[in-house]
Amino acid sequence: MTVDKVKLKALAEAATPGPWGSDGSYVCTARTEGGTTYVESWRAVADSNQMENTKFIAEANPAAVLELIAENERLERCEDDLSASVKYWFNACKGAQFEAGVKHADEAAAKYIDEHWRPQRDQLKAENEQLRARLEQIRDRPCSVHGAPDDAMIPNALDAWGRPVPQHLPYDFSGNPGASATQYCNGWNDAGGYWKNHCIDLEQKLAGISSAEKNG
Repeated sequence: MTVDKVKLKALAEAATPGPWGSDGSYVCTARTEGGTTYVESWRAVADSNQMENTKFIAEANPAAVLELIAENERLERCEDDLSASVKYWFNACKGAQFEAGVKHADEAAAKYIDEHWRPQRDQLKAENEQLRARLEQIRDRPCSVHGAPDDAMIPNALDAWGRPVPQHLPYDFSGNPGASATQYCNGWNDAGGYWKNHCIDLEQKLAGISSAEKNG
């Protein structure tokens, strides 16, 4: 069903605007001017369901019809605006303008990476290599003794890496050789616990650098 809104609007504007009323059998057409309501007529409704019909006719007065038409026209204007916007962006996205925008975004991203991220990544790589070299150097350095035979080990003594401790001639561990040597090799020396903790710190830094490299 197609409603002739132009004709309906013209009829509503020409009719008694309202408010209208009903008492179950009659419909009262009225108009309000300057705060005063003027009743123009009472019309009987001849119908088996006249109570429902009179209520509907009273509510569907010209003022209500005009309000519905105005809302419908507003929604149609919104639809036209949205359709125009969609059409514009659809055409832009499949044309040269969209391709130029994508190219510009790619160039801007590459420029940002070159200026801000790549130097940091290169610096992290250099630090990574230095840390790895230092870590290997520390791990390969035992708690050794100058002049001691290779097989001369202190009984029950292990360094911070769990390796047997060779004899260390300048120090006297005769009182408690195992505990004393272990304590020495876990102290502030080239193979002790200080370096083990230092290696742990290096490994944590390496993990962070490796993660940054993967993300880069």
